Amino acid sequence: ADTGDALPPAPAATGGVGMEVMNREGNEVTIEIYAHDLYPIRRITDRERRVEQQVWRVNLPRCGDVDFVIDAAALYKADALATQLANNGVYPRPSRMKEVQEYMSAYIAELQKQQDAEASFNALGWHDDFQSFVLPDKVLHRDGTLTPAQLTTHAESSAQAVTKSGTLQRQVELLRFYSHPAYLPNQFFICAALAAPLFHMTGHAGVVVNATGEAGASKSTSLYTGSSLWAKPSKYPLNGTNHGATQKARAQRMTTMGSLPVCVDEITT
Repeated sequence: ADTGDALPPAPAATGGVGMEVMNREGNEVTIEIYAHDLYPIRRITDRERRVEQQVWRVNLPRCGDVDFVIDAAALYKADALATQLANNGVYPRPSRMKEVQEYMSAYIAELQKQQDAEASFNALGWHDDFQSFVLPDKVLHRDGTLTPAQLTTHAESSAQAVTKSGTLQRQVELLRFYSHPAYLPNQFFICAALAAPLFHMTGHAGVVVNATGEAGASKSTSLYTGSSLWAKPSKYPLNGTNHGATQKARAQRMTTMGSLPVCVDEITT
């Protein structure tokens, strides 16, 4: 059968991807390319690697809708495409990989006519002259709207700990532990982590807030408390000793955090 340059087929009523073709007798028949819905939802330009990526959505049994990212170049390399699909739980029949490849390429070409590619971000925090604030999963805009965010590969790896958990009420309750005059230095230390996105208003690029003192004075606990305002406190701070994070990892974390605080524990002299 010759599929020609037909537009990508619409999702089948029963789910999955099919394509109408002419058989040898000249009759139209529908062949199943893939048993589950599969379609692109976004195009992304990774400025760091100078490549385009695509976010695809697949409806998998027992999982529901799952989104995954593939490099655009994979659409023109059958082996690479099969590998990326399989790594994301998409298992078309090997005999249908050519049709899957053609289907995905045609769908992207159609999406290109309808949507501009989005840019991926290499840093969290303020962007667009302080008109938008980037978090790992979304962009907050000054007009109150939210749009999806996609981080570059290196930024995504460094920002894995930044996430939301619990409730604001519970966070406030836990912070009351420090509501005592004896903890004024700790309060300043914790508030510095919270106020990091506002520091640009001072006209300076950054500042180091260094906690020193006797052991058992809650220095590390305060650091982890400040970290908990942004991320998983057990994973967000870096270890500053020679046995901790590498110089490259520290530099990448600082670049990725952008307007967020960079927290380092166990610094050396």
